[in-house]
Amino acid sequence: MELKCTKMEGCGNDFIVVDYEEAKGLELSKLTIELCDRHFGVGADGAIFVKQNPLEFIYYNSDGSFSSFCGNGMRCFAKYVIKNRIVEEDEFDVICKDWIVHCEICSDEVIVQIPEISSEMTKDGEIISVCGSKHKVVEVENLGSLEELQSDDYNLNYVEWKNESEIKIKTMERGAGLTLACGSGSIASAWKMHKNKKCLEKILVKNPGGIVKIDLKNKKMRGPARIIFECRIDENAYTSNESA
Repeated sequence: MELKCTKMEGCGNDFIVVDYEEAKGLELSKLTIELCDRHFGVGADGAIFVKQNPLEFIYYNSDGSFSSFCGNGMRCFAKYVIKNRIVEEDEFDVICKDWIVHCEICSDEVIVQIPEISSEMTKDGEIISVCGSKHKVVEVENLGSLEELQSDDYNLNYVEWKNESEIKIKTMERGAGLTLACGSGSIASAWKMHKNKKCLEKILVKNPGGIVKIDLKNKKMRGPARIIFECRIDENAYTSNESA
């Protein structure tokens, strides 16, 4: 069996995009692990499966775990469906688990409207939820001084305040590890810094791989999405990395 794959990235957060119908009948979690392996597969932080009629975003982390939302992935999803003429208009709605996410293509950037941001206090502190994707936001004085990033059961965002309109973050994503960018983490970090009265409602979030623009008043995220290459993978191309 051959599987058509599209490698994409948003601020260095990279994904493999696959038509859901082509992968139908396969175990998506296992397929994601194989595709995302950077030595034995294509290599990526996660896999996006594009389901049509109705249009739906399905996402798995590189370790095969399901995630309810991925901000950078959603922008790549939007770019993909436009390029492949799955939708004809520059603005459209996408089903994302329990939410409807509105997307808009604007030149080289994609605008994603985030319908829900909330928080709850747990034994681990305040956990911020962006469309069900849970984040723990930790403010630090200097990101460069962090010798080792620690992760736990949540997406973990380390934040360095720059000024009222700008922050820098580094992210350990649950199921993917250290990533060059995190869209939902950018939203959660901006939300927390605004809540703490350190930032305005419009915030530039500088990830190691690029800038994501957050507008909290209108609940919008704006940033790049780029197709890197397209390929076809044969099932025989996968090589087991288990020890003999």
